[in-house]
Amino acid sequence: MAARNRHVYVVFTPRSLQGMVLKLDGVRFRTMTREEVGTAVAWAGNEGWNPGLADAECFFATDPKGFFCAELDGKIVGTVSIVNYGD
Repeated sequence: MAARNRHVYVVFTPRSLQGMVLKLDGVRFRTMTREEVGTAVAWAGNEGWNPGLADAECFFATDPKGFFCAELDGKIVGTVSIVNYGD
């Protein structure tokens, strides 16, 4: 299967996505589960980032609705976290 290069630009705020699923050009955006956060941390490590051994746990405990993923054809293809430290 040939690789597909797609550029999807979406502007949103974390609160606007809470509890919502957005679909755009076949890409589905949604909040991540705790289990899926491990995938994001693994990807960061594979890319040479140093996400910190306990950072994801701490951030998820602080704001579990602040972790989002993009899915294409049922597979996670991108992740982002936007953690709210306070109101």
